[in-house]
Amino acid sequence: MSSPLRFNKALVIGANEPIGKALAKYFVSIGKTVVVAGYPEADITAARHEIGAHGTLVFDAGSSPEDIADFAAAVAGLHPTIDCLVNAADTEAALDLANLPAADPGLGDAIAYLDRQLVRNVRGPLHLTLRLLPLLRRAPGGARIVNVGSLFGFVPTGFPEPGYGASRAWTHAWSMTLRTQLRRVSPEVRVVEIVAPVVGPAWGMTPDAFAAEVAAKLQRGDETFGVGPAADVVQKWFQTYGPAYEAAEASWKPPPA
Repeated sequence: MSSPLRFNKALVIGANEPIGKALAKYFVSIGKTVVVAGYPEADITAARHEIGAHGTLVFDAGSSPEDIADFAAAVAGLHPTIDCLVNAADTEAALDLANLPAADPGLGDAIAYLDRQLVRNVRGPLHLTLRLLPLLRRAPGGARIVNVGSLFGFVPTGFPEPGYGASRAWTHAWSMTLRTQLRRVSPEVRVVEIVAPVVGPAWGMTPDAFAAEVAAKLQRGDETFGVGPAADVVQKWFQTYGPAYEAAEASWKPPPA
């Protein structure tokens, strides 16, 4: 099986956020060409200079389906040699049921606030991945899709943000099943899932420590792995549910083309 690091040019979504920036810096440090994408423009432009990236695109993962389609078309036109997509944009949103408004407009505002989290964490990477999949499948040496999930997608103890854990549970299910399908129809496209802890400059795991652990696990060829306190959780998931998943995967037959 080829290495997760066998790619030449990465598009890193959310590179102005702690995890995306740490991954982009690592890829640049090992000689990869990196195009960073994020929002707002001032933030992603500053991140490009800090990272030493080779290109910048303004993109909000919470964009409309039409805007995501336009963005994917622009990527294919401007950077046709992209062979790695990194979905690292991340949005958290708190839900305080004790103070939830009982009626609109307050209730509607609260729902819209939570909805943006799901749009950015779920719809954004889903649409962008499928829009860019034809480009990735054409990559001469194969391609990589890297999805950044969360410890809270496995153990939903982020009680103030119930929607966040739900969105990251989706990331895990999406990554696993996407990988299974691609193994059958496009084995040259590998899917990697990085299960992250809290990462930030003032709390949680430091970005440098996060990147160092990710680097070691990518270099040894891991496909789904946890970082920091998430490592043990992911290992236990595979010990408990991995055999059942592998058995189901082995017996699954995709529909005829």
